[in-house]
Formats: sequence, structure tokens, C-alpha cells
Amino acid sequence: MPPKAKAGGKGIRGEPKGPEPAPETVGERTIQRFYQTNPAEKRLEEVGFPGLTSQERTAYTHTKLILPIAERRIPLSNKAEREYWKQVSKDGLPIRRLRKNYNWGRDRSGRDIATYRLEDFQQRTLKHARLSALDILHRQFLSKRQTSLAHGGELSEQEIIDEKTRRREMSALKRDLYGEIPGSLANDPEWDDVIPIPHSEPADALAKIAYPDDYAEGRLTSIVIVP
Repeated sequence: MPPKAKAGGKGIRGEPKGPEPAPETVGERTIQRFYQTNPAEKRLEEVGFPGLTSQERTAYTHTKLILPIAERRIPLSNKAEREYWKQVSKDGLPIRRLRKNYNWGRDRSGRDIATYRLEDFQQRTLKHARLSALDILHRQFLSKRQTSLAHGGELSEQEIIDEKTRRREMSALKRDLYGEIPGSLANDPEWDDVIPIPHSEPADALAKIAYPDDYAEGRLTSIVIVP
């Protein structure tokens, strides 16, 4: 059983350095957090595996084994596993680690979200949270409306107005976040979830509209022309 993670690690120590500059973008913060949770990686990139001390190599190896052992992909005896986790806890190795190549994706304009400044990313996160909250209320409205209709009831006018307002805000947030352009009825809850009726016409529909049945193709021979 892996022990609880401790703040900081003492298994791999580099030379004392000054405080790191504060990250300005999402990508910079991701890299900084990666090295904070993977202390062996920075040292390895600087000197390579042959340049690590014996203690650093052992700590690096133990760090790489944390996830496989925790997921039982590497079978160990009970005694060996206890000794392993005891050493991990003693060295203060990070139990949970971030991935270096995390992909934040792109926004609606194709911009890499990793290039966002932190304050802009915070605003985007708040918009996502707001949209999620509105979507929950929207689903509650749909459920309540369905229940009311099933019992022959109706929703109040205020509930309809609130849903219309909520829909407009959701549409604006979706356009801002994803570039979606809603349809003309997207803000009207009265038309929500209406399934279009499929409409198919025969090939000669236009001819039947333009001419009476007596003039339809194939029946002209029955028409008597009076001079």
C-alpha cells in the first residue's frame, strides 16, 4: 500500500538555486509543476544518467517504479513491497506525478491553450464552470417540464422566462468557448427537443400542383379537344 505523499522530496538534491521565476503562461506553469513532482527528471536532463550519484540513481529508479508497483504491474512479495514503500517514504519521493507532455488542446480559433496567460486561462475556466452550472439547471428544467406534461400540468411563466434567459447565456458562452452558432429557436424552451417530422415528396409533386389530374402525364389521350 503506497504511503501518503509528503510535501517536498529529499531523495534527489541538486545544487542550491535561487527561487524560480513565476510562470506567466499555462504551459510554463505545467512545466514547473512537472519538475516539482518529478525532481529526478530535471537533474537527469542536466547531467544524464551516468552523471547521477549512486544515491540519485537509486532514488530515480525507485521513482520510476512507484506507479507500476502501485498498480500491481510488478509483483512483489509482501515483505519486498513493505520495504520498497518504506524506502519511498524515507526518501520523500513523490507518489503522484504529473506528465510533462500534457496537451491542453486548442480553442475555437485554433490557438494552443498552453500559450494562454494565467489570468486569461482563469477567465476561461470560470466560463466553463458557469456553462456547466447552467447546463445542470437546464436539464432540471427539461425534467420538470416532462413531469408536468405527463401529469397534465404546465410550467409557470416565470420558469419559462428563466429558461429563456438561461438559454441565451448558454448560447453566448458556447459561442465564446467553442464558436458554436445556435439556431433561431435555440433560445426558446417551448421548441426545445421538438423532433422534426420527416417530409418526403414524390418525384412528380410539382407537376401535380401545376396541373389538374386530367392533365397529368399519361392521361392526355383521354382529353377531348373541341374545335
